[in-house]
Order: sequence, then C-alpha cells, then structure tokens
Amino acid sequence: MPVHGAASQETCSEGSSDKRVDCLVRLVTDLRLEMQRGVADLTIESQRVETKFDKDLRDSKRVIQESIAEQTTRIDGFEIQLGAGLEEVKSEIQTAVGNLRGDEMRSAVNTLAGGIEALTEDVRLLKNTAATAREVQVTLREEIESGVAGLTDNIEGILREIQERESAFSIAVGQLNVRLDELGSSTRAAGVRFGSGGNDDFGVGATLTLDVTPDSVRALMCGLLAALGLLAVAPAWAEPIDVTTSFVALDRRDAARQTLGPLTYLGGLRLRSSSRLFGGLSGLEVSEDGRRLLAISDRGFWFSADLVFGADGRLSGLANTDFSRMRGRDGTPLTRRFLQDAEALARDGGDYLVAFEGAHRIWRYSVTRGAMAAGVPTHAIPGLRGLPSNGGIEALTVLGPGVLLAISEDGRTPEGDLRGWLIDGERHDGVSFVTQGRFKPTDLAVLPSGDLLVLERSFSGLGGFGVRLSVIRRETVIPGARLVGREIARFRAPLVVDNFEGLAVVEVGGRTLLYIVSDDNFSAFQRNLLLMFELDESQLRYE
Repeated sequence: MPVHGAASQETCSEGSSDKRVDCLVRLVTDLRLEMQRGVADLTIESQRVETKFDKDLRDSKRVIQESIAEQTTRIDGFEIQLGAGLEEVKSEIQTAVGNLRGDEMRSAVNTLAGGIEALTEDVRLLKNTAATAREVQVTLREEIESGVAGLTDNIEGILREIQERESAFSIAVGQLNVRLDELGSSTRAAGVRFGSGGNDDFGVGATLTLDVTPDSVRALMCGLLAALGLLAVAPAWAEPIDVTTSFVALDRRDAARQTLGPLTYLGGLRLRSSSRLFGGLSGLEVSEDGRRLLAISDRGFWFSADLVFGADGRLSGLANTDFSRMRGRDGTPLTRRFLQDAEALARDGGDYLVAFEGAHRIWRYSVTRGAMAAGVPTHAIPGLRGLPSNGGIEALTVLGPGVLLAISEDGRTPEGDLRGWLIDGERHDGVSFVTQGRFKPTDLAVLPSGDLLVLERSFSGLGGFGVRLSVIRRETVIPGARLVGREIARFRAPLVVDNFEGLAVVEVGGRTLLYIVSDDNFSAFQRNLLLMFELDESQLRYE
C-alpha cells in the first residue's frame, strides 16, 4: 500500500524491501527535523516573551517613579510657598504696626491678634493637609511597590515555567529521536516487508501486512507523544494527581519574620501541577486531627491531600494528592461550566455543604460516598437566584447543628451592606455584612471560642490584592444583624499576598491552627498558595 510523507509526498510502495524501509526512515527523519524546528521556534518565542516582560517592567517602574517624584515636588513646593507667604505677612504686619500710634495702634494690634490667631489656625489646617497628602503618598508608594513586587514575582514564575517546559520538551524530543532511531534500526534488522508478503516472512506461517498511511503514522506519533507526556490526557475520575510544592516565606524581605499580630507563621507552600485542570481553589476544610485537607475548585473539582509536617511541626509539603470531578444530582460529573463554580465549603456533621455561583445554590454531599457522592439540593434561600452571576454566596460556615451563616459576594442591601442569611433548618433570616473599603468576605470559620473568623479580600488595579482577617462575636450573629468584623491582621507587601478565598480552622492539642488557600484564577500572574498559622485567641480584642 502506498505511503505518503506529509511534506515530500514521496511514494514508498515500490522497489525492494530495503528501499521501502529507507524511504520510511527518510519520512521519520523529516518528522524529526520538523520537531527540532519546533523546539527552536519555542526557544525564540520564550526569549521574545522574556524580553517583552523585562521592557514592560522597566517602563512600569519608570512611570511609577516619575509619578512619585512629581507628587513629592508638588508637596515640597506647597510647603515652600506656605513658608514664603507667612514671612510676607509677618513683614506687612511689622510695617503696619510701625506706622501706627496710640489708640490706632491698640485697635490695630487687637485686630491683628485676631487675624494672626485665625491665620495660625489656617496654617495648622494646611500643615495637616500636607501631612495627609504625605500619608496618601506613602500609601500610594506601598501599593505601587506591592503591585510591582507581585508583577515581578509572577513574571519570574512565568519565565521559570517557560524554561522548565522548554527543557522538558527538549528532553522529550531527544527521547523520541532515540526511539525513532531504534524503530528504524529494528525495522531494517527485522527485514519488515510492506504489502502482501509470503507466509515465510516471519517464519511463523503468517502474513504481515502493515497498512502505513499518513493517518497511521500520525496515530503512531500521537501514541509516542502521549507516552512521553507531551499530549494532555484527561484524568479519570478520582484519580491521583501530581502536585509539587515549594516553600513560601511570610515576608519576602525578611525571611526570619514569623509573626503577624496574633498569628504565628507555621509555613506556606506554592502548589503546582502539570494538569491544566488544577487550580482555582476557593473553599477549604481540614480534618479534625489536622492531617488532611479537602478543597474545592471553581471549575467543579474536589482536591484532597495529606498535610506533611517537618520535625519542628511546620507545614513542609503534601502527599497522597487526589483530584476528582464533582458530581450532579444524578451522580454524573459536572461538565457544564455554569454548574461548576463551587465557591464555599463547610462541614456539616456527616456531610459537606458546597455553595455555587452562576447557577446559585447550596448542595449537600455525603462524606461517606467521597468523590462519588451526588449533589443533593438543600436550603432553598429566597432571592438567592436573583443575585449577580458572580456575586453569590462566597462565605459559608456551620455555627451549630443545622445552623448556617452565609454571606454573598455582591448582593447588596438598601444600606449598601452585603446580603447574608442566618439559616436554621427551614428558616432563612436575613443578616448583612458591613464592608470596610474594598474588602469583601471570601470565607468564614468558627473559632474554638465560638466566635467567627472572617477572611476578607480586596483588589485594585494599581495595588493588586489585599487580604485581612477579622473577628465577629458569636452573640452578635442574630436575625437582622449588621455584622461588623474587627481586623486582627492584614496582608500587604512585602508580606505574601494573593487571591485568598478559602479558610479553615482546627483545634489540635489545645492549639488553634488556621489555614488559608488562594485561587489562582488559572492565570499565569497568580498562584495557588496554602499558608498555615497558629492563632493566639488571648490576643484578640473586640472593642
């Protein structure tokens, strides 16, 4: 049967067996050259991307520095003008006083005294304004530095990944080249014949006919590439997943720093996987013994892993990682995107409760069924489906048997607070959460004392992400309440910060341990992070 190369269209069906084998080897060699050219193109592209990132970063830093310099010059100029104005007024006052006598002088002095007093107050206000301007400038500089630092870290991460993938690709191509050489040698050595051969071709009384076409060669190559890991293969449900971890410092400028307010840092990890499906971690639970975590992805996956600790008790890695598709009411995997956006996770006795956005709802999953559990609709909250598509329940926790607290991301009350619900059985009483600036709650957890810990996130185009932890007294959580969190810790540059969305609290051996996880939004500019802290509740202040 004729064999056609993709580029040369060479026919390999005529001539002796050796000639046909030589023809096939030439086709395989052409394919190898094409792959080598692909590696070269990839190398050139990675260098181009690296150059562009460097240029963009330099341009961004230059614009930011020019803006700060301009603001500093304006404030300094304002203070110089203020000082010159005061000197001029004092000179005019002295001249006027020198020209007056008797009653006129006393009257003028009294008038000037009142004027000076008013002027002094104006100067005080102006100085306060200048001080406020400087505080704003400092805050602006911090936000800029945070944004630039985050951008720098993410760019460096992208470049590292490009280099790692380029290296892996080159190694795989080299392995493929070896296999292709072996294939050509073994084919030649075996004297394989194409077409209709005699029964003595292999000495086993059988006829071998290889149907070699461009499609069959392509299928062979796809099989080899898949074996080498160059083609993505969709994982089976509830199958282990490769997740690598690397250490993350609390403070990138001070690696020795271990405390933040009442928190003591017990280690942090950046999570990576070769699976394109891994990421988007947005809800978190940790087992009562503090040994295993369960997270949900906003692409509709469960992610579970054993927590690994060093001899000092600090978080050092993950083991036995599993990744599986969440299932719908009929027990089949959730494959439609608008049904997959899982945002909040809470343990309720023998079940897990999951809140979804998009198609707003809360589903119950049986713990005993694990990844095979079907979602069971529960808690039909009035008005929930009327929330913005990306503004549904973001924070969820269980306060007691059958009692839940849920807070939306962007549902608003007439007062401008975020809508929430205190759920007790079939009752759904409204509550609200008072936001501070741009911060919005992304998760909730109950502390051993019974009070609530709130994970809040903010975002600005200039400063990037901001994160804070706040506490709420349990006794204030009643129907109709306006809940206000009191800040206990804030994450901003140079501290590690990202899009933190999941929070879990466990008490182990009398210690209050908390974990937070970030959602990378499947973006090259964000990270999947898992941080661990110990919380000293005795340091919390509510007034």
